[in-house]
Amino acid sequence: MLHTPFPRDHRRYLQSACAREFEDFAAWLEAGGYSRENIRGHLKRLGAALERSGEEGAGANVSDDRLAELFRCPQASPGRAAGDRATRRAYRRFPPSRGRLDADPS
Repeated sequence: MLHTPFPRDHRRYLQSACAREFEDFAAWLEAGGYSRENIRGHLKRLGAALERSGEEGAGANVSDDRLAELFRCPQASPGRAAGDRATRRAYRRFPPSRGRLDADPS
């Protein structure tokens, strides 16, 4: 699945400790009707959030507080902050589809 949004760079995502999470999230986004460009943007932002946080892997239960921490980037420009919020919202809906969200959505 990662070959579609990243024809040249998919190996970088596949070699990540979070490769399974990227694959599953991309497939979930595609099934939800997201465009290739939107999937690409969400995966880039999710990868950056996981990298900033030092996550070794993903797929564990995710709480609302943990999501807020993952996507917190105080020095982000307004445009980047908007993209991060969009990815956080999309990723917020993804874990419940896999039965991994700790708290009810608010």
